[in-house]
Amino acid sequence: MYLKIGNVKYSYCLKAQGRGRPAYFYEKQEIKLVKKQIDTPNINIELDEKQKEKLDKKLKIVTGFSDFKRKGQGGVKEYVTYVCKYIDDSYTSKKHYDWQREYKNHGARGLIDKRGKEKGTTKLTLQQQRFLIRNFRAFGAGEINYTQLWEELHREEEKINGFDFMAWKKNKVKNLCDRGVVQRFITNYYEKRVIEWTLITKGEDLNKSYNQPAMGSRKEQFTAKNQCWEIDSTPADVIIYHEGKQMRPDILAIVDAYSGRCVAVLAENSNKLAIIRLLWRAISEFGMPKMIKGDNGRDYLSKQFQNLLDNLYIRYDKAIAYSGDQKGQVERKFRTLQHSYMRCLAGFIGHNVSHRQKIEQQIAKKDRRAKDEFGNVAKTQAAKSSELLTWHELNAKLQEAIFLWEIDKKRRKGPNPIDLWNNCLETIVKIDYENFLVYAGGYVERTVQKDGINYDGRSYRNLNIVNKYRGQKVYVSENIDNMSEVFVFDKTGFLIGICEDRNISTMTKEDFVKAKREFAKDVSALQKEIKQDKLSARSKTSIKDDLKRARKEHDDSLKPVVTKKISNDEIQEKSKKPIPKFDDREIVKVVSVKKEVEESPYSAYAIAY
Repeated sequence: MYLKIGNVKYSYCLKAQGRGRPAYFYEKQEIKLVKKQIDTPNINIELDEKQKEKLDKKLKIVTGFSDFKRKGQGGVKEYVTYVCKYIDDSYTSKKHYDWQREYKNHGARGLIDKRGKEKGTTKLTLQQQRFLIRNFRAFGAGEINYTQLWEELHREEEKINGFDFMAWKKNKVKNLCDRGVVQRFITNYYEKRVIEWTLITKGEDLNKSYNQPAMGSRKEQFTAKNQCWEIDSTPADVIIYHEGKQMRPDILAIVDAYSGRCVAVLAENSNKLAIIRLLWRAISEFGMPKMIKGDNGRDYLSKQFQNLLDNLYIRYDKAIAYSGDQKGQVERKFRTLQHSYMRCLAGFIGHNVSHRQKIEQQIAKKDRRAKDEFGNVAKTQAAKSSELLTWHELNAKLQEAIFLWEIDKKRRKGPNPIDLWNNCLETIVKIDYENFLVYAGGYVERTVQKDGINYDGRSYRNLNIVNKYRGQKVYVSENIDNMSEVFVFDKTGFLIGICEDRNISTMTKEDFVKAKREFAKDVSALQKEIKQDKLSARSKTSIKDDLKRARKEHDDSLKPVVTKKISNDEIQEKSKKPIPKFDDREIVKVVSVKKEVEESPYSAYAIAY
């Protein structure tokens, strides 16, 4: 059989070819072989590794059917069962016929899945990907505007590859990619890079909270109560009304690391005296601890607090700076108290900036600067200071929250803190308040003089100590409950007596500090008034007015003078001398000199004389 196409005649051998075999056309002058490439994939097809794996798997299944059938192991049904059992459990009869047909008609190319895009792939070039990652790292804090990032990508393409950015802005040039391509690339790129994503968008501290590997329960490190305490402070999320003003107090807490029992107090701010008071309260309730875990705050590392711990044989373990996980139980206790028990109190201001903004927006914008009857600006939903809790009321709610949490079994699966405390048979060691007070006031070296011991600008006396230790070095510790007394120790640390200053009334250290603060405020206010009076007394604004007034009174007090006006001729006749003549320039000069004299600060003197 011959086939003529144009002027070329071909012969076609039909009998020599079987079903499904390639067809050959023979040209009369030159034989050309036209064969369909159906047994191997085209090497020019660009596939990634995943697509190549899928294609190899499909080729194995499709080409394996002929061997399966030739060996007499069965037909399509048996082959589908075989593939589902050993190769691909999702293989069906429909897939079998579809894949065989596509392979027959298009070869390996027909087995490539062309639906959509493979997850994780992108049309962006490697250079464009690096640009997007670099800019996201630089500007991704909080959230990023993907539209702007998409626009900056086109601007960068203009610098590198000559893309016409201005023509693109005028919609005369097509996009390099859609905005969604940029957003999907960033999302897919950071899907498995969680640590980098958190560092960029939320910062180092939250990355540590979110992604740092858990080291297990800290409670498991301790086997008995009072083995370790954790101490810390935090601002309360509540505004209260105290001593005529609104304030936000601090919460100071100590937590037993083994049982979870807690002691907490309110303080105007966290200082060494406040934590010393807190320590005594915890010792009086729990007993003496072996170790206290705290941070690097100056109040915790103060000499007064550290000397107290040393004399009580309590070891202080400093946590690494900015590592709240090292004292995680007290940090968690603060969250429990504030989130679970203080959220429904009057004066609640929220746990973070976002929460506080939402609470503030509950008040109309025109009323946010309005003041109540006490002159205080409304900072919370409680519009008046009279609706806020007082110091004692908030402290009572704080203690109630601690008691309820320690006995609560509704919110926890395991034993509560009270059960753990009661089941521990460890002996509790306690001390008297007097022994605690002796070391609570610091430990300062002083010399005993003939008039007593000078401490903090005051002189404390005790005749026995002066007579026995005059000229010797001793250690002094103030009585934080009575500022008129100091405890005196010898060099070995033995208490030798108490010195007194009878010029000071009995008051606590806190009252004394408060009195000094109020005194400083009064002095500052008086200094401002005195300075203002000095400025007003030295003011020169009224000098001219005073001069005019005095001159007027002076002139009015003079008697009127009788004057006689004579002519120039009469003057010339009496003097027998010619009258000098002045030109206009000399007259102007005389007038200007007279004006300068009148305006000078010495004008009164010039006029008087």
